[in-house]
Amino acid sequence: MRANDGPEDVNLRRAEPADSAGIRTVARESWPRAYEGIVPPDIQGQAIASWYSDHALTQCLADTEEVFLVAETPNRVAGFVHLGALQAGSVELLRIYVLPQFQRHGIGRQLLEEAISLLPSSEIGRVTVSVARQNTAGCAFYERSGFSKTGLRTIHVFGCAVEEATYERLLGRGIV
Repeated sequence: MRANDGPEDVNLRRAEPADSAGIRTVARESWPRAYEGIVPPDIQGQAIASWYSDHALTQCLADTEEVFLVAETPNRVAGFVHLGALQAGSVELLRIYVLPQFQRHGIGRQLLEEAISLLPSSEIGRVTVSVARQNTAGCAFYERSGFSKTGLRTIHVFGCAVEEATYERLLGRGIV
């Protein structure tokens, strides 16, 4: 899988345990931009330490019902996407991040589309995602990628209330 829209050649492939440090670096470098003024830096640090630990990532990567891809330049992991396990004809986009210097080059869109293409077409009819409502760049990305807003909800991230916009994208296939 190749992507050539960025400043360097980018290879899309399934993530492996050896990618954990690179995935964590992408999270550390992209979260401050995505969550500035939404989630305090200390809470971001707690979330990254927990959700992107070697143990947490190893568990995700071992789950054969999930899709976890990386976008790799010749020198580093530049981004990643993680789709959760199948539930009633639907799959959740759990996380997608691209290093700030590689954003707005189509890498996120290519990661998303490649991950969706790997889903079992006879079983999945919908992709859902939640994004911080104030993350306007994230919301715009999902809207440009064919997602429709379905509502709002509040979650708590290590004690910090975050209002999220929920979205879905119907795939026109499988069970809805």
